[in-house]
Amino acid sequence: MISCIVLDTKIAEAYEYTEVLELTNVEVPRREVKIEVVYNWTPERIEKEIRDVFGEAGDVAVAVAKSESGGVLRAEIRSQNILSYGQEDSHCTFQVHAPDHEANAKRLGLGDYRTNPRSCVRLAYHIYKDAGGFTPWTEYKNGRYKKHL
Repeated sequence: MISCIVLDTKIAEAYEYTEVLELTNVEVPRREVKIEVVYNWTPERIEKEIRDVFGEAGDVAVAVAKSESGGVLRAEIRSQNILSYGQEDSHCTFQVHAPDHEANAKRLGLGDYRTNPRSCVRLAYHIYKDAGGFTPWTEYKNGRYKKHL
């Protein structure tokens, strides 16, 4: 019996290793992998990402994100609010509440949303689509986002 590390990341999430009972000549098809690293997450770049992902709802999405993040679009933001149950666990430009959305983020392949603005925006879009609007965001419900329109 031979133990080996599984290199496919989708399988790796489910299995730490696999046991190979018989070793045969197995060809693994080659596939092209595109890796894009974006390191210049300026406020302008984050705003463009939001507008690109949200399309027609881009103006409101940018206003909600700015309002949720204290008026600044940054790559990594964690809420400093202390609530009745303790430290709020919300992250990124859209202040995504981790206890409510962590499992969905991982399922969508967006588990790095806390530090990756692209993943944050895409997760926020999924939340927006699932809710049928911006009602999951406090700053939208209380109307404070309007000062950023």
